[in-house]
Amino acid sequence: IAVTFLGVTIYRFSHEAEERWIGGQLVSFTSRSDDNGELRQVALKLDGGRLRGTYNGRPRDYPATLIPASLWHPETVRQHVLLDPFKGRERAVSVVDKGEEGITVKGKPVVAHRYLITDKIPRDIWYDSNGRLVRIHFIAKDGSEIQVTPR
Repeated sequence: IAVTFLGVTIYRFSHEAEERWIGGQLVSFTSRSDDNGELRQVALKLDGGRLRGTYNGRPRDYPATLIPASLWHPETVRQHVLLDPFKGRERAVSVVDKGEEGITVKGKPVVAHRYLITDKIPRDIWYDSNGRLVRIHFIAKDGSEIQVTPR
């Protein structure tokens, strides 16, 4: 994300993350973020039945059942705690089932199940009948409306 004003970039954010799953179990998670010059790195691996690693060099140790808040995983909506992919910490969440509704994805009508996940930034997320994430909608800190349609 880059925000410009009169041709000058006044804010920049980038984030890359990789999740590795084997047999439905998260075995490693890494991420790198640059929040307008503030660098963040998370590196976790399954170790002895726990997710262990670091955030910016500081140790982290979590239950192996923790799911990243990347939202793609359909079990996300059954969790009360998610892994913050930017700061490598546990984040309490609440989930409200909003039911099924018809939406348009890539120009085609789709019946999707909508959930509201509430934590720092409330997000509406939709999964299709196969459990694939098809839409994310939220209001950013600056008040701008963000809608994401995964590939």
